[in-house]
Amino acid sequence: LHVRSRRQRQMCIRDRGLSDALDAGAEPSALGQGASAFVLIWMCLLVGWDVCFHRLPDWLTIPAWIVLPILWVFLDGEHVGTRLVGGVIWLGLYFLVGVVTGGVGGGDLKLSFPLGQIVGLALVLPAIAGAALVTLVLARPGKPVAHGPAMIISSVVCLLLW
Repeated sequence: LHVRSRRQRQMCIRDRGLSDALDAGAEPSALGQGASAFVLIWMCLLVGWDVCFHRLPDWLTIPAWIVLPILWVFLDGEHVGTRLVGGVIWLGLYFLVGVVTGGVGGGDLKLSFPLGQIVGLALVLPAIAGAALVTLVLARPGKPVAHGPAMIISSVVCLLLW
């Protein structure tokens, strides 16, 4: 067992990202804890709204396009680029699937960019695959299934298993 000093833990948070830092025994900042709580509440609102109304409203999806990149600057400064690339990949793949099949809703497109940022480049493809799998498991013949909850569940599972 390697015991790290407080300074080493702080450097780990700054240099390797929050999830790696937690694995290394670092303590998250108050900003990090607040942001995590806010993101969890945001995800719960999205899941509830999509399950009830089969829509992901702009007022819940679009602000995340602006807020999350700003948060990454403060919480995970050195990995902002890879987080944004994760968002662009998820958005790009969903856009491509939507163009080819016509089967991706606008709310799912708007949600894909923030979720891609949350999971980051390393987990974006497993999160996309997991979202498709969850949707297939929840699908019932003749009944529409909300895909937003599957995207969120998959993202959370990927982060927990990482």
